[in-house]
Amino acid sequence: MNRPCLIGIDPAFRKDGFCVVVIDENRTAAAKIFKSFLDFLKWLPEAPDNAIVTIENSNEEKALFAYLQKGSAQKRIMSAMSVGK
Repeated sequence: MNRPCLIGIDPAFRKDGFCVVVIDENRTAAAKIFKSFLDFLKWLPEAPDNAIVTIENSNEEKALFAYLQKGSAQKRIMSAMSVGK
């Protein structure tokens, strides 16, 4: 069986729409930006079958930013550098 593709989705309903990054079996990345949710849905039949998908959960942002306001400057810097891991 081939190595799975990796797909990361940032489902923003902002100006730039959805952003999807597909990392193929050779670990080559390609970004796709969809202007609307409907455009994203139209792309799904083209998406790789053998894939591991992750979706950003922006509901966690408030907790992260509240955490970053506490503690020493070094702790805040280290926490900020960890965003997106």
